[in-house]
Amino acid sequence: GFLITALDTEQHAITLAIMVGLGRYGVVVSYEAEAQYASEFIPTSVRGRAMANIHVAGFAFTSLSSYVIYLGHFFKPLPSICISILLLLGAMLCLALPETLNQKLPQTLK
Repeated sequence: GFLITALDTEQHAITLAIMVGLGRYGVVVSYEAEAQYASEFIPTSVRGRAMANIHVAGFAFTSLSSYVIYLGHFFKPLPSICISILLLLGAMLCLALPETLNQKLPQTLK
């Protein structure tokens, strides 16, 4: 992300296009994989509502993404900084999840 802001768009247009394309591909694949993972992870009794909340949050962030990119007009590295902070926050939240390896997951919320 920071490399994209450091390169000149006129001199490195092809490199930037490839990097942005790969980044977009990675985001799409990870979003779809996480949606599939979440549907298996959430207890059956609340799966429908939980998946709806996940999709609503995803659509909300998708609609806000153009505004994050627009922040580059004020300070060029600002979109990359915002996205990096969100990624680090998500990674830290994942570290707080309990370990479920070789454990039977509940099918209800009881």
